[in-house]
This record gives sequence, C-alpha cells and structure tokens, in this order.
Amino acid sequence: MRFMVEPFEHPLQCPANRLLKRVADICFSIFALVTILWWLHLVFVILIRATSPGRAVFRQIRIGRDGCPFICYKYRTMVYAADELEKPRIMEDSAHRVTWIGRFLRTSNLDELPQFINVLKGDMSVVGPRPHMLGEDELLPEHIPYYRQRLLVIPGITGWAAINGFRGGSDMAHMRCRVDLDVWYIRNWSLWLDLRIAATTAWRMLTFRAGGQ
Repeated sequence: MRFMVEPFEHPLQCPANRLLKRVADICFSIFALVTILWWLHLVFVILIRATSPGRAVFRQIRIGRDGCPFICYKYRTMVYAADELEKPRIMEDSAHRVTWIGRFLRTSNLDELPQFINVLKGDMSVVGPRPHMLGEDELLPEHIPYYRQRLLVIPGITGWAAINGFRGGSDMAHMRCRVDLDVWYIRNWSLWLDLRIAATTAWRMLTFRAGGQ
C-alpha cells in the first residue's frame, strides 16, 4: 500500500537540510540509547511482561514519507494483541484494555521509546509529524483534503502538534487541528525548531505532563 502525496515547497526539500536533520537524528539517538534507554528498556520489558503475558514490544504498519509503509515499534500498553488492532483511534474505546504500566507509559509518552530504532533505520526522525494508524490514513483524507501533505517528510517520535497538546485522536475537529500543526511544521522547519520541540518533549516527559488532548 502506498498513498499519493501532493507536494509543496518546504525547507526539507533541500538536500543539505535533510542531511543536517539526519545527522542530528543519528547523533541524538545513539546518545540516548547508550546513556539512558538501554536500562529503561530492561525495566519496562520486565514490568510489561509481569502485568500481561506476551511480547513487550509490538509492531504496526504505519505510513511514512511519500506514503511508503514501514514497521513502527512501540511498547505494548494493552493486554496482549489488543494493541495490534488497526482500528482508528477516533473510533475506538480501548481504556478497559490498558494495563497499569501501559497507562503510565502512555501518560508519559514513554511507550514511544522503541521508535529510536526506527530513527536509526531511517524510517522516522526524532521530530516530525506523528505517524498515524493505517485506518486513520485511509479515513481522514475524506474529511481533511490536505491531510496527506503531512507525508512529505519523515514522521517523528514527537512533533509540533504533540507539544501543542494534540496527540492521538478524539474527533474530526481535533484531527484537523493536528494536521494543521503538522503542515505548519513542514512549511516552517528549522533545526532550531526541532531542538525546541525535542527539549519541550523531554521536559514534559520528566515532569509527567506529556499527555495531550
């Protein structure tokens, strides 16, 4: 499956800017993995498996730059197999299936940490539009005509929409605001903006204020 994307001019069309962003992604990811993430991973794997049998990290197909699919990694936050359903979140009530450690991981956004592997593979960036579920990528263009413009760049672990309180899906008005912020980020990208978003995300995770609308 691959979606067509209507292009527009933006800073990351420049090869030098893409190279700069890629180098920053690799350096940041390696630093995070060797200093903090390796031991956090061990702790979370133990807790996830203790609260619900099954593998701690699950995989889902998400849509990346230019509409190309890739395998996205996350910590499992629900009872085994429930996380892997492809039902759009704007249509889903899954609170009863979330484990206690899963609730903590979601609130702090620490469930996204395995995506640093996606960053090293080149599927994702540290900062960019969050990759949506396949069901949302198929549904939302019917309601938001410019929705697929967000696929012009590599998706991110965190992004401009995320730090402005728009994560996940709740209703169509929420999703439209989220897409508007994603497109604004693409049009106004700079390394300084990425650093600002990354720093804001890190601070909110440390203070447990990462959850959005």
